[in-house]
Amino acid sequence: MAPDGDDGFSPFPRFPQTRQSLERDGDEGALSKDADAVAAHVKTAAAQKGYVIFREA
Repeated sequence: MAPDGDDGFSPFPRFPQTRQSLERDGDEGALSKDADAVAAHVKTAAAQKGYVIFREA
């Protein structure tokens, strides 16, 4: 988590590299060409972060 006012915080700090990996996976056939890989990545990351935030310890 980032403190309020932390301008250096990024929820996806390596997003350019992630996007390259997703494009490579699409080119190699590991992902369907009609899939929105970026949207799927953001969705799964948000679900994981939400779980960590809201789970009972």
